[in-house]
Amino acid sequence: MDYKLTPELVNKIIKEIEMEENLRRKRIAWDSDQIKNGNLKQYVEKRIQQMYPKTWKMYTVTDYSILKKIVDKKSKAYNEAPIRRVQGENAATEIYQDICRRNNLNGAMKTFDEINNQHKHALMACFMDRTQGPVASSQLYWKFYALAPYEYDVVRDNDGKVRVVVLSYPSNYVTTRGMSDQYNALIAESGNYDEGSERFYSFWTDVEHIMVRVTGSSGKKSSLKIEFMPPTPEADGTNPYGILPFVYAPLDYENNYPIPSPLPMQTVELNALMSVYLTSANMQVGVLKITRPEKQKLTISSHSLYTAIEAPQSSRPEDGPTNVEFISPQPNMAGHKEAIQTYLTTILDEQGINGSQVINGTQEFNSGLDRLLAQADTQQIIEENQNIYSKAEEEIYKVVAQQMASVGQNVLSADGFTVIYRKPKVMISDNEKLQNLKTMKELGLWADYELVQMYDPNLSIDEAKQKILDIQTSRVEMATMFTDPTKVFNGAQVSSIVEVASRVASGELERTSGVNILITSFGVNKEQAELMIPTEGSSQNGNQPG
Repeated sequence: MDYKLTPELVNKIIKEIEMEENLRRKRIAWDSDQIKNGNLKQYVEKRIQQMYPKTWKMYTVTDYSILKKIVDKKSKAYNEAPIRRVQGENAATEIYQDICRRNNLNGAMKTFDEINNQHKHALMACFMDRTQGPVASSQLYWKFYALAPYEYDVVRDNDGKVRVVVLSYPSNYVTTRGMSDQYNALIAESGNYDEGSERFYSFWTDVEHIMVRVTGSSGKKSSLKIEFMPPTPEADGTNPYGILPFVYAPLDYENNYPIPSPLPMQTVELNALMSVYLTSANMQVGVLKITRPEKQKLTISSHSLYTAIEAPQSSRPEDGPTNVEFISPQPNMAGHKEAIQTYLTTILDEQGINGSQVINGTQEFNSGLDRLLAQADTQQIIEENQNIYSKAEEEIYKVVAQQMASVGQNVLSADGFTVIYRKPKVMISDNEKLQNLKTMKELGLWADYELVQMYDPNLSIDEAKQKILDIQTSRVEMATMFTDPTKVFNGAQVSSIVEVASRVASGELERTSGVNILITSFGVNKEQAELMIPTEGSSQNGNQPG
């Protein structure tokens, strides 16, 4: 299929964008953001009104956003900035890392992570500021920002590759009205547009960038009018980058958009149930019941929190006594709470989050939910997300490389880019960690560099070995300083001593021989030599040769 932005193709795409099915998908995404970002209460009130149309105003409304809690729990892929490298290109690596740091790619990717966990797909925009002109790379600027599903549409080919991206908020003079106003106009409840309403779309392909103004609707009673906007410096009809400045994820989904997550409406339903639960707990004050044979004047007095009622008795023997009592409601609070917990567990299981905790006490209900989520394990989800984002990072790198080439700066190679996500550190105390490492060392099943990696999982094998070498060098220098202050070794002598120590550590040389070499070759005493030489074979992995 030819993806040249002809009036026929643009017309077809816009009709699909404005179909009710697509608008419904965007409404769900919009509602999801509202529920996540602080406007949950109005949705809960509407649901309670549906459940109890006559008494809904009497209910205590909760707005505990389990949606936000779950999204935040999953969105940990960029808690620490990953390591971005260009294979075999140290200069290119430094340039790209500088671009990422100056233009806050990590912050944009964190938002990207949150959007993907919330909506199951996201789009990253990568715009280079070409107004700087072909100058040094350190003076070029990028705008990286993640887009929510209601802000764009994509057209993909049969292989799943994005060929056209359509933005619904294309320029400043459109967005000055505010995103919410524009979006509400776009997704009017009827699904149709007024004859005089107008919408603006920005179309992007690898080679084209155009602005389109749309009026009318595609309904039977009116015709859709599409007008190509006059060229501007921002949209002159061509894509100046020569590459689509967007990266879509997940990259391995089928061509259709993912089915919207049920989590937003589940959040509303959970809060409706919690509202009923808390209202039931608050209304157990009872109902006053007075039984009397004839109309009599009752005297009521109050003192502090107490109320006294004087109930006169009938003077007729055949009449029964006057009784005053409270009828206390006894709702099944335990059963109600168990039902809520079961529903919550179902939501967590559906989201791939495993956690278990008994929530006791009405006052501790919300804090119990927080504790349950805090104890949930989401590491597998985070690692799966990182696998997706590593592909997105590769695509972002290619976009940046091509954008730099478009201004004559071919400083980033097209291939060989890798991103390394830092592994989470074990959450135990330093004392426990060191004790565990000491035990492992005594067992002799791990090499020294492996123990260093266990202490700091973010170190590579080479970095861990270098750290051991640095420690050995420091040990030699410190041993000399404190055992014989009059003896000072030069750099070559220190290197030789470290070499001997390293050979002993690797198992190539017996420790006794290493000690003797230091005594005879460097004039140190036995105490100094033993201090400088590590345990024999300490850098080997058990019985495996080095």
